[in-house]
Amino acid sequence: MANYQVTLKTNYFHVKDEDLFLDFMSRVIVDGDDMELLMSSDKDGEPQYGFATHGLVVGVSDVYGETVDEDTVDAYGEFITGLQELVESTDAIIILEIGNSKLSDIYATATIVTENDTDYVDLQDIASDRAIDLLCSPFVS
Repeated sequence: MANYQVTLKTNYFHVKDEDLFLDFMSRVIVDGDDMELLMSSDKDGEPQYGFATHGLVVGVSDVYGETVDEDTVDAYGEFITGLQELVESTDAIIILEIGNSKLSDIYATATIVTENDTDYVDLQDIASDRAIDLLCSPFVS
């Protein structure tokens, strides 16, 4: 893809261990702007976190500051696995990503991360399925 530009942002979520989460996020490698860590409090005053960036997440450096070897490791997969280990069991991280390659390709996706699972949602697929539903529904007056 020529000149792919992306912006991503998450919802706010709770983590099991704030120090481990902050360390993990400090080691995230982004192709583009730095990752911006977002912090807030929930209705009970408990801390919750999110993140955003104008760039692709490439992976996570190891504890010694060396980057992962993208030829031998699924670097983005390691990022998702790290998030799974840190997200509170009663919460989910929703990574919304909007990207484009000039005007020829536009993408809108969501990656949903929980402690035990991940799922990927594509807006184009959802819109296409919804259009089919609308076209195939009987007309109701």
